Amino acid sequence: MYHIITSKTTKMSTSISMSKKRTAETQQSQQQSKKPKLPFSGMVFCVTGTMANFTNKRLFAKQLILNGGQVKTSMIGAVTHLICVDPANPGTGSKVQKANASDNCTLVSEQSVCDQMNFYENEVLDGSGVASDSSIFPIDDCMLAKSFDNSNGIENSKQKDKVIGWLMSEKLDGLRAIYSGSDLYSRGKNKFHVPEEFMAEWPDLVLDGELCCGRGKFKESISLVKNHNATYERYLAENLVYSVFDAPLLAGNFSERIEKLKVILAGKKHIVVLEQTKIESIEQVKEAFDSVLELNGEGLMLRKVDDKYHYKRTASLLKVKQFHDAEAIVIGYNAGKGKNEGLCGALLCQMPSGQTFKCGSGMNTEDRKNPPAIGATITYRYFEVTGSGKPRFPTFVRIRADVDM
Repeated sequence: MYHIITSKTTKMSTSISMSKKRTAETQQSQQQSKKPKLPFSGMVFCVTGTMANFTNKRLFAKQLILNGGQVKTSMIGAVTHLICVDPANPGTGSKVQKANASDNCTLVSEQSVCDQMNFYENEVLDGSGVASDSSIFPIDDCMLAKSFDNSNGIENSKQKDKVIGWLMSEKLDGLRAIYSGSDLYSRGKNKFHVPEEFMAEWPDLVLDGELCCGRGKFKESISLVKNHNATYERYLAENLVYSVFDAPLLAGNFSERIEKLKVILAGKKHIVVLEQTKIESIEQVKEAFDSVLELNGEGLMLRKVDDKYHYKRTASLLKVKQFHDAEAIVIGYNAGKGKNEGLCGALLCQMPSGQTFKCGSGMNTEDRKNPPAIGATITYRYFEVTGSGKPRFPTFVRIRADVDM
């Protein structure tokens, strides 16, 4: 529960009040409600200029969200109120010009907003889901999955009873991305250079998800995102979508956070909540897994329902895949033979354990002409680990996505 420091009961000044008038019947119904409407419900704010009462705009944004409002960092989209110190002298910036040109946006003073606001203590602000500083990677680390043991078949797994009642979703073949509230970052905490228009309608929440152009289109996805000069029009043409599967700083357990996200993200461009299905039986998991593979998908992700967000690898998030995957460092090359003469025949790789192995399967002609550099980290797939500790049937997948972004 939030701790209210001050509570203003005076109604919003006419300059910021909603234009739609309530009937006496509606007012009576709201007064009787156990959950009164928050003062800024239905309002979308943007802030311009230096503030008088808040030195940190991010903290101000948190207060607006806790009071029911939405906050945007730009005037792209349906902004209803532009906040400034003095509406009579707002300046001539681009935000002010766009607000004046809009029939649906009103200039309001910072003080009038503060007068109507309920203020909350800093210690409870994390539940709002907003980062204190959106200009940096917003969380300690990404939540990572452990493997679901399906070596003897999903229906025979030792974990088959554990996951009943959990939620499952498709494992996407894209780029893991953390949204700070204003920017997208890789799992390795490198900033993605994404057109502002692509994120214009997104809320100022910290989100965890995947950037993906579709099944089997990892190379298209990474090529687009790694191109710092890619235009918004190209993003549209490639159908890139940010599929969200959690909001690390939002209050509630996993299933509660997902339900909140469904409401918050509904109808917004280029962003969706990844579909989650409750697991009723292990046969259901097997059927879903087979269906995903038939569509050339990666596999499944299984998530504990009443779970918090973990900033590490955890057994409350399990990945179900036909093959295992891992990462290794390239330490050398084997020369190609036959049709691959003059090209790279295989990569010499080193596992974190120090064990070395060769990986040539999975490389196309372009990969062999321009193999990953010595010292690069690659992702590879394998069937199992041999008695000597080497991966059996290793297959090259890609250079790790968050390198050199």
